[in-house]
Amino acid sequence: MKRTSLYLLVTVFWLLALRSVLQAQPQQQFDHTTTMHQYIVQQAWELLQREAPGVAMRLDDHIGLPETGAGPWQLQTVLAGAAREDLEDIVFGCGGPNRRLWPRISINRPGSCIGTVYDDFEDEITSAPEIGEGLVTITHFWNPDAQSNTIAKEDIYVDASGAISCLTTSHQHVYVDAPANAWDKVQKLFRPGGAALMNFWWLENDPMFDGNQHQLFQLPVRQHATDCIGMKYNTLVDLYNTGSCELLLPGETQWRSVVLTKRQRDRYVWEIFGRVCHLLADMSVPAHTHQDMHMGNLTVSKDADWHGIPLGSVTIIVEDADSYETWIGSSFNAWWKAAMIQEGLLDLSGVNDPLYFLMSSVRERTASYASDDFDGTGTLRGQPRYTWEIPQRHNLPSGQATIMKQAMMCSIRDNTLPYAIRATATLMAWFASQLQMNTDFMVRNVG
Repeated sequence: MKRTSLYLLVTVFWLLALRSVLQAQPQQQFDHTTTMHQYIVQQAWELLQREAPGVAMRLDDHIGLPETGAGPWQLQTVLAGAAREDLEDIVFGCGGPNRRLWPRISINRPGSCIGTVYDDFEDEITSAPEIGEGLVTITHFWNPDAQSNTIAKEDIYVDASGAISCLTTSHQHVYVDAPANAWDKVQKLFRPGGAALMNFWWLENDPMFDGNQHQLFQLPVRQHATDCIGMKYNTLVDLYNTGSCELLLPGETQWRSVVLTKRQRDRYVWEIFGRVCHLLADMSVPAHTHQDMHMGNLTVSKDADWHGIPLGSVTIIVEDADSYETWIGSSFNAWWKAAMIQEGLLDLSGVNDPLYFLMSSVRERTASYASDDFDGTGTLRGQPRYTWEIPQRHNLPSGQATIMKQAMMCSIRDNTLPYAIRATATLMAWFASQLQMNTDFMVRNVG
């Protein structure tokens, strides 16, 4: 839940300015940050300890501290995985070092410019390195009623002058053809039944074994930044319990069957599970349930030149910071803690597919509320249901707008965040109960 497309926006401006060097730095904003994702996991963990301490004990050594680490697989904890899901895409490679894996990005042509300007724009945007960070989280949206996974931002305002005045428009649109949605990605992580991960961050020279602990080979030394090791497994539970998986080494076409050691299982499983928790928490933000690309608020102006020849200037204006995601990014506004939630874990009895139940129930509840650009669609009735109910849509005195916004944001939070914490705790319990672990019990004499 980060500024998914802020870097896309900056790059769009750069390209509209005919590839002039863009030095503009967008103002930092709060959003549904790494800290917020770890906050939800921590509160869920505390709730699980209260409701099912025996099951919670299985996760004691693996929840970790609210740290991110320098890269995937370094900290090997649930909290690290929950944070890092916003930093790299280990499933589809969006925004990663291999640009051939990036999704297609397209724009409309609303201005009078034709030919080279827009052709160069579309050719360049798919390989511009600045957009990579924005693409990492493009699969964090899920609207099962949508016709496709395409994420769009429409009606960007562009004001240009001079030789490039033809770029002026109030209807510039950007479309990103996401390869999957959040539900697809959760399944790829939790129960892929085949190809799951693209591992660009493997441990070089790490020995791989078969089921009889015979060494088969060592992982290779990385030769190129785009090298990755493909990974197949049946389910995350099976990966932990058996270690059975298949690897596709760089430059090879045949998958190799291996059995991960306990150390290697811990290296991958807990961070992967943390990423699943992250995607579940994303469903507690209305913008993620409506496929509402939220770029943030940004106004950037720059003079454009071509090989030293002045062409004019371009200004691009977007007012698109999502109200709730920005507001809830503050831990003060999050407010809810495990001790305040009277209800316990969600009841999974009679549920055929707990993973789908958890994702869809959080999403359905949250989708009932409007994001800044989309009306609510779920079954829960509450405000803001419609975009026009969000206070900044009205020309209100600042004091009145602040009071109204606080009430609206609290309404969304109080009906989604406690449920998301309960759902995450339930996910932890369901996952942990399936793991084959040697658990040490401590008996205390309390008199």
